[in-house]
Amino acid sequence: MVATINLVEATPVRHLAEPEYTCWNPMDVNISFYSPRSPFEARMTTSGTLRIAAHHTSAFNSSPDRAKINEYLSQALRFWSSALRAKNPLSDSFLVQRQCNSERVQFIRQSDGIIRAYCVDGCRPAAYCYTELIPPSYLDRCREIKDGVPIMTGLAGEGVLDTDILVLVDAQAAPACSNGVLAFATVCQVDSVLNRPVMGYMNICPQSVDVNYPNSNTLKYTLLHELAHVLGFTPLLYAFMRDESGEPRTPRNPATQLPNLGRDSASYFIPSDSVITTVERTWMSAAGTFRRKIKVLRTPALLAAAREHFNCPTLDGVDLENQGGPGTSSSHFEKRLTVNELMSGSIGENQRVSTLTLSYFKDSGWYHVDMTKADSWDWGKNLGCEFVTKSCFEYMRLRKDWDAVQYPWCTRFEPFETRCLIYENAYGRCNLRKFSNELLPEYQHIPSVSGMSNSDLAHYGGQSQLADHCAYIQRKGQILNYSLLGLLRCALIMIQIHYGLSMSATMFKCQAIFALLAIGIAALPPRA
Repeated sequence: MVATINLVEATPVRHLAEPEYTCWNPMDVNISFYSPRSPFEARMTTSGTLRIAAHHTSAFNSSPDRAKINEYLSQALRFWSSALRAKNPLSDSFLVQRQCNSERVQFIRQSDGIIRAYCVDGCRPAAYCYTELIPPSYLDRCREIKDGVPIMTGLAGEGVLDTDILVLVDAQAAPACSNGVLAFATVCQVDSVLNRPVMGYMNICPQSVDVNYPNSNTLKYTLLHELAHVLGFTPLLYAFMRDESGEPRTPRNPATQLPNLGRDSASYFIPSDSVITTVERTWMSAAGTFRRKIKVLRTPALLAAAREHFNCPTLDGVDLENQGGPGTSSSHFEKRLTVNELMSGSIGENQRVSTLTLSYFKDSGWYHVDMTKADSWDWGKNLGCEFVTKSCFEYMRLRKDWDAVQYPWCTRFEPFETRCLIYENAYGRCNLRKFSNELLPEYQHIPSVSGMSNSDLAHYGGQSQLADHCAYIQRKGQILNYSLLGLLRCALIMIQIHYGLSMSATMFKCQAIFALLAIGIAALPPRA
């Protein structure tokens, strides 16, 4: 059977040094399929970790910051290597599948039961992962059709030894690196058995990178985040996810084993409703009530983790980001619900790898996952279904009716008003700001301010577009290890907020009192 297919067009995900992301134009990435040499290949290795090989390009090796970046990259590689383990680890050397000269591909089920792709019009002389030339020594022989017969031609390279996935790490000042973008990444090749990623590309933008503290923390989490995209957290592969037994979660074409529910407007294969579905929710703002259609991930382990974390047993799915344009929208968890989670749409100085991210990889069907590697994560914890499914405006209104604090949202900004964060050991300020243009009605969350007209209020909202302009206390600095000095600083901050502690400071009162008691104890003279 000869099939003419459009190769998957991917938008590499890119991340900004600033708190927000920008839209960008999609750039084509051809996803190809790696075919193991033997159906028993997965049984030939006993590796207890995910083996990730990083190939540094010449541009990366020329970077003046390469030593420091490589130190942080090694940390990120070690984390994912310990958290994940391939269900079908590769044996011997990994050889990259060559790319076809055309989109005409013939899929053939061979005697070992594996469906392999053969190029009808031969293979390209060179192969690329995104824009990077793959070293010829990594390439396999060409699988092509000659006179109607599937054969392998040419010579194979040495391949990459002892690896389950190859990542090409680049440092190009690419056009996509404009506007403060830190990095971007994509998947280039998946295996034809479980569809697990086996090769990807990551570019670290040299003009945006700062390896000095505290911006170095942002770089560390960016590398961790980008590797997660390479490992399969991407809309490119939602339709390729598998269940616990290895069966596709999305129906497949029996002849090609490709998903057969069609493609969306971005040319991604459409996943089944058991992976992603669209839900309709009521969304209330200061300007009115709206109906919003939201894409949600609803695979079993992820949904269970979200229900437990938010204390919402009826949650119908985990919201995907709906803003930021191609490369951000649908590629991350909704920022409003996952502010400092690793796979939210923007990266800060202190992200958390939560059970949500690890559960996604568990549900992918590609990996064994060590859930003990999840960080403690407190954003939105136990705040209930009202927090997850309602707008921040409606949530704050409900909390006010219940005479409860409006945490984690805020509705006023004073440049010198600093608060301690509940969701991490740090302090920050309300990120409410005035925009030059009016916000869209559904993102107007400030109901009224004395002496201010409604038209003025329409210009005010949280700094983050990805968080639907909900204003929250955004991290500004760390309190290290709950030290006495840190607690003293937090206590002084609390007193600064309002003499005698206002309602907005009530939830921090115990921490402030404890700090003052600790100061008093420390001031006592030692016993004789």
